[in-house]
Amino acid sequence: MDNKNLFISALIGAAVMVVLSNVPVLSLINCLLCAGIWLGGMAAVWFYRRQTGVSVTPGQGAMIGVVAGLIGAVVGSVISSVFGADAMQSVIDADPSGQMQSMLGGFVGGTTTFIISFVFNIILYPLFGAIGGAIYAILTQPKKTV
Repeated sequence: MDNKNLFISALIGAAVMVVLSNVPVLSLINCLLCAGIWLGGMAAVWFYRRQTGVSVTPGQGAMIGVVAGLIGAVVGSVISSVFGADAMQSVIDADPSGQMQSMLGGFVGGTTTFIISFVFNIILYPLFGAIGGAIYAILTQPKKTV
């Protein structure tokens, strides 16, 4: 496998994952078993095949999906912690009774939000990225002649 094209393809797949996971309306697609992350893995394999012109085995497709998932997990965690903490803080500030502040306490903030998001993302993104990459590689394998 060509490492340069693998990395470029993984960046494209990670961008798809991050957009489909962090844009408010588009993130609803992840309610279907993390379909946005699957699509990112598929996009990475599609782009790799397009750049190199070679077919990809399911194992190679899974590897491309994993690399895209790792990149997407880091970028997605940073983005979600920055924007998620701001959104959560505005919800807490809008509560006149102060119950939200006492319930959530110190869990709202950049570091805690990032760590929680990162732990989930570093597991889920590569896993579902690999599934998406392997599925796309299987679906686009050349037909064997008998």
